[in-house]
Amino acid sequence: MLVAVVSDSHDNVGGVRWAVEKISQMDVDALIHLGDVVAPFTLLEFQKIEVPVKHLILGNNDGEKLIMRKVAERLGFQLHDGPSEICIGGRKIFAFHGFGDADFTKSLAIKIAESGKYDAVIYGHTHFAFGEKIGGCIVLNPGELHGAISGIQSFLILDLDDMTTKSLHREARFY
Repeated sequence: MLVAVVSDSHDNVGGVRWAVEKISQMDVDALIHLGDVVAPFTLLEFQKIEVPVKHLILGNNDGEKLIMRKVAERLGFQLHDGPSEICIGGRKIFAFHGFGDADFTKSLAIKIAESGKYDAVIYGHTHFAFGEKIGGCIVLNPGELHGAISGIQSFLILDLDDMTTKSLHREARFY
């Protein structure tokens, strides 16, 4: 079972369209956006991905939460106001956007992984891709779809069957 994991779109519609195009070419079963879509109109771009399972974790920059909730519901996303346990394909995933600075967010993800309760811990917020195996848990950050902070637009595909990942990325573009 394949899960597309994206984060930090920050209204870069071109970056979102690139990711949607790539994801649509794969046999993806689920989509998780880890927050900072920012505006509801950007979330609309994800309607082109036809998967049965969609989750959106709200981030610190997501605005217009009432409208975002309505758009998410219309598109079939399960909206989460904060950190959430998500069960997909028999795997237990802890998903959150992030808190405070990048180092704190990353260390929090690692501590949650060290608990041994999850198959995966996925987070955003830092804008930099990260992947590490801690015990039986994989800790992942897909990076950013926006691209302004890292200079790279990226997302990842998580294979829940063998817990491997594939990162897709390109040099940041703003259009």
